[in-house]
Amino acid sequence: MLQKTKYGKQAALIVFIASYLCEVVVIIEKVMFIISHSYVSYYVDFKSSLPYIIYVGSTFMFFSLCIWLAFLPSKKEAYIVLGSYVILRLPMAICGARTDFVLAILFSMVYFFFRDYLERKHEWVGAWEKRFMIIGATVGIVLLGILNYIREQKTVVSFFSVCLI
Repeated sequence: MLQKTKYGKQAALIVFIASYLCEVVVIIEKVMFIISHSYVSYYVDFKSSLPYIIYVGSTFMFFSLCIWLAFLPSKKEAYIVLGSYVILRLPMAICGARTDFVLAILFSMVYFFFRDYLERKHEWVGAWEKRFMIIGATVGIVLLGILNYIREQKTVVSFFSVCLI
């Protein structure tokens, strides 16, 4: 049984890596469009010119990630894979599309809390992770507010106006 689980976990990771690479290509195309046009025109005028197989491959990324996580990888493996998933969402967040980035962070946090609850022997959310979440949430909210001003090309009047967004 352990052998089958090992192969299933490896297969899910291979599918994740392949679909991750497809998603990288899709995101690069979107970011290049936003850089050469605008954030708003991305939602109005963007049409992908990539081969359809790349798009289809990219749609498997999140599902293969969930399947791989269902095999309950080690904390180190989960950090690497979930970290790469969050980092992949960062370029679109910088361009203005913040939702996927925030959802990736929330998904990762929920997974870590789930594993912390599931495995009472091993601590998944320790003191370091809790500090990082508190500081990261505070800084993240401010940065997302600043990003909103940058996207709209408005000037920031004061620090508190950014915090109130």
